[in-house]
Amino acid sequence: MPVWHEALVELRKQNKVKLVGVIQEQHGDRCRLFAQWKGFDWPILQDKINLLGLRAVPKSIAIDEHGIVRSLNPSPNSIEEFLNQTFAAPDRELSVVDIPDLNQLRDATDTNNATSWRELGDALTIWHDGRRISEAIAAYREAITLNPKDAEAAFSMGVALRRRSENPRGLPGDFQNAVNAWSDALDLDPNHYIYRRRIEQYGPRLAKPYPFYDWVDTARSEIQARDEKPHELKVEPRGAEIARPTRRFVSETQNVEDPDPDGRINRDRNRIRITPVVVPPRIRPGAAVRAHIAFEPRRGSHWNNEAQPVRVWLDPPAGWTLERNLLTLAQPKDPESKEMRTTEVELRAPATFVGEAIITGYALYFVCDDENGTCYFMRGDLKFSVKAKKK
Repeated sequence: MPVWHEALVELRKQNKVKLVGVIQEQHGDRCRLFAQWKGFDWPILQDKINLLGLRAVPKSIAIDEHGIVRSLNPSPNSIEEFLNQTFAAPDRELSVVDIPDLNQLRDATDTNNATSWRELGDALTIWHDGRRISEAIAAYREAITLNPKDAEAAFSMGVALRRRSENPRGLPGDFQNAVNAWSDALDLDPNHYIYRRRIEQYGPRLAKPYPFYDWVDTARSEIQARDEKPHELKVEPRGAEIARPTRRFVSETQNVEDPDPDGRINRDRNRIRITPVVVPPRIRPGAAVRAHIAFEPRRGSHWNNEAQPVRVWLDPPAGWTLERNLLTLAQPKDPESKEMRTTEVELRAPATFVGEAIITGYALYFVCDDENGTCYFMRGDLKFSVKAKKK
């Protein structure tokens, strides 16, 4: 986008060409911040479920004054040649796409056709701004049940699940199910650039092509230096989304011991919900995964921030390599709070490992009851699995 923005400055001033962008992005507000940073003054549309059917980006499309696509992937240097051409008007009037009629789409699903269910899911996802996201997920599930090889439905369901996972009404397994759906889509279509990038966005540094959102802090600083207010983000990029790629797995040496080796700390059963997510859920032998672990107070509980921060201890199976065994989470300065806390860590499988590995661990934390203010030091156990398949 920056290349075309610069190349068409003068032509746009002369009103010879209009520039419109389309992004295959999970979070549209991040593109809005990027556009503000770079000074883009033209519309950008969000195609989060890839309705354009692109297999790779970027892709340039030249459209004439009649709305007809005339060239794919033109270079900025060839745009003058395109503008100097005269194109005949089409023989018939082009149709205008209206907002889909959900009743008609639902009626079409009576035939139990996978495509009809996917189209219903697409309409609910695109045109209802997340308000009917659970219905969209259900429609995608029907599509996949009828056609397990529908990679498009699997990818779109991942998008919808991730959207719901970031909503206060999301379900604990939504993020992992989103990753699973994206992985299914990639397994079905392993050469699809967009499917692969979506998993890499949240995955380990060994498989990361570049840091996806490391520009956010720089963008905000430069926008503020112009006396502008940066566009706000609903979901801040963190961890894997800003991590830089590496070509060597690094295990940090820690002179620490298991904080509760004998399991003597009282177990927490209902105060803090612990949700691990593994990206990707399936790997090759010797590959790495990134574990995202979220901690959220349940209703009736809150964090006690006047004591030690949350600590997480992980015990990998024999032969597995951990980035770190002991993780310490940051906590706010307020004495009490109820926010979700997250941490991320990477693990690498042995080169000969095939099958399913169970990684166990626990967290130690101080948590209080809302009603009477009684506080406890507790242990919350956790576990997650990783599957490795033959090369």
